[in-house]
This record gives sequence, C-alpha cells and structure tokens, in this order.
Amino acid sequence: MFDKVNTLFESIRPFKVAHDLGCICFKVHGVPAIKDPFSTDNIYITESGFVSQSKNAGFNAGNIVDLMVYVRKITYVEAVTHILDVYGKQMDNKRLMALAAHKTGI
Repeated sequence: MFDKVNTLFESIRPFKVAHDLGCICFKVHGVPAIKDPFSTDNIYITESGFVSQSKNAGFNAGNIVDLMVYVRKITYVEAVTHILDVYGKQMDNKRLMALAAHKTGI
C-alpha cells in the first residue's frame, strides 16, 4: 500500500497541482511560479515542490500536500485524501505497477 501511495505522490508534478488548484502559472526569469494567494510574493515551482520568493509567515517551502493545505486552508488529512481521490483515479493500476516496477528494477 505504501509503495502505491509513494509512487502516486512521486508521479504527480507540482505544476499540475498548482494548475488544478486554480493558481495562475507564469515564469519569472524562466522559472515557473505562481502568485501567493495570500500575499504579493511569488511561489516558485521546482521539480519536486514549491519555494516562496521570501520568508513569509504563510508559506516558505513545501511539497504538493503543503501547498494544497496552504491554498485551500484544509488539514493535511483532507489534502492527502483529496490527492488520492483525484489523482489516484487518473492513474490505473497498470500504470502504478509499471512505475513501481521501473523504480524497483523489476
């Protein structure tokens, strides 16, 4: 079970989550970013997560779950449940198994 969850989370790209949350994505000096919905700062999108342009009390850095909690003002349990419900349905078991096999070398 944990392997499937880890594979799912590793396969979801931060840019996709930001877009699905309704954030407007743009580039700053060639780096993908979104506008922080609660301040005037930008939040930069990395390959594995998000980093704020400045140290603010709302969001400094985090992964897709952290951004969802911050933007939607929900709990971590709610964010993980939402991600599993929405993105898990988009990936069939064959794709999950293929990703798992690739990662483990099977």
